Amino acid sequence: MIQHKDIATVVRKADEFLFLEEIIPWTAPDPVAKRGKPKRGKGDGLQAAPTILDQFMFGAKSGGDKAIGEEEVEDLTQRDIVMNEDGTMYAAGGENQHDEFA
Repeated sequence: MIQHKDIATVVRKADEFLFLEEIIPWTAPDPVAKRGKPKRGKGDGLQAAPTILDQFMFGAKSGGDKAIGEEEVEDLTQRDIVMNEDGTMYAAGGENQHDEFA
């Protein structure tokens, strides 16, 4: 298999292919990123705060953007998200059968 760098080398070294220099420019190879050791958190037992996706999926409670409690999250994770043919979605199951996210 012929690679771009091989053709660029020939264009640069051989005078008869000098006219191709504008079409096939010589580019320096990108440096390879060094792989670091994966960072592992210590088992602090800390949980991340709810994300914007969580607020969309579980709905914001009345009174602003309050954090969702653990019991509420466990209750809401038991619900299934259903997508209609028109692209609208709702959470099926649980207390409210039709929580439309229109």
